[in-house]
Amino acid sequence: MTQQSNRFNPSPRYRELIGLYQSLHVEGDKLHDIPADQTFDGQSLIGHVVTIAQLVADFGIQTVLDYGSGKAQGYDNWKGKRSGEPVTGLKAIWGVDDITLYDPAYVPNSTPPTGKFDLVICTDVLEHCPEEDIPWIVGEIFGLSRKFRLLHGGHLSGQEASAQRRKRPLYLEVDCLVESCVRRSLWAPLQSLL
Repeated sequence: MTQQSNRFNPSPRYRELIGLYQSLHVEGDKLHDIPADQTFDGQSLIGHVVTIAQLVADFGIQTVLDYGSGKAQGYDNWKGKRSGEPVTGLKAIWGVDDITLYDPAYVPNSTPPTGKFDLVICTDVLEHCPEEDIPWIVGEIFGLSRKFRLLHGGHLSGQEASAQRRKRPLYLEVDCLVESCVRRSLWAPLQSLL
């Protein structure tokens, strides 16, 4: 019988990928000519900023965890409006008290989070994780959340996307349910989705 993967004993493939992603953070993606400062820079979150702002406003969210934040470059410099006034940075745009960043492959944000957060967001992360690690990762995300979670798969292209869809129907189903709730503004705690 094989031992189940978990935070303290992730799969060998997870450990291998963390090493690869750590290297890409430092050296960049030479194969695709992407410099280090643009590799895993957190830009995939931009498509969710308005949705998250609405969730924060509707439900009094005060603490946010970005699980798999990458370099999170937009957190300090994205521009937006709050109550009609121009503001800079996601903390100001969303009007929250605290944002915690976590990414196991980016050393400055690699300390595992503790405690509970009103909202845990996880965008463009799970599709990069080995299938055998998905249960403990999703379990950890749910365990860190006090109220809400927003999980969204990134955009994989071609053959990789097809392979990932075949491997993770449950994850994709959860992703679609979360997206559906967000689009319809059905802001209910998402524990019942798993």
